[in-house]
Amino acid sequence: PITFPLGTVSIANTTNAAEPGTNGSMTVTLSAASGSNTVVSYSVAGTATSGTDYTALSGSVTIPAGQTTATISIPVIDDNATDPGETVIVILTAVTSGTAELSSTPANITATNTITDNEGNNAPTFTNTNAVDGSSAPAYTFSYAENSSTSTTLGTVSASDPEGNT
Repeated sequence: PITFPLGTVSIANTTNAAEPGTNGSMTVTLSAASGSNTVVSYSVAGTATSGTDYTALSGSVTIPAGQTTATISIPVIDDNATDPGETVIVILTAVTSGTAELSSTPANITATNTITDNEGNNAPTFTNTNAVDGSSAPAYTFSYAENSSTSTTLGTVSASDPEGNT
């Protein structure tokens, strides 16, 4: 029979996710190919919420016999909420099938994927125009748009001078 060396399993973030539709990915790597499938279990942590920010992950990944890598996909969900970058952290927990072992280096069994939000805040805009009533009083407008794709004006501020002109 053919014998394969005992391999070491590690994980690395490959592609960060981004709303609305760029899925994230992580690569699980086996240091030497095995003659049988290598199944690795993992846990998931981070600030992103499964089912709200990304589709739930299975908790295990299989590196096929004769191969040295497998991909964990992180399917992003556009939640239409303004969020800071949220993280999905995958921690390899065990080799449940095969002859490999987890890397003994903690940094090599943990990977972090950051989901970039697409509902970012816009900077406020200010405009100064002459009043429409013919006076020389300036008219100030302040606009703030929460979502850059809709540019919705949430409020307007007006100012008046000491003579009462607005």
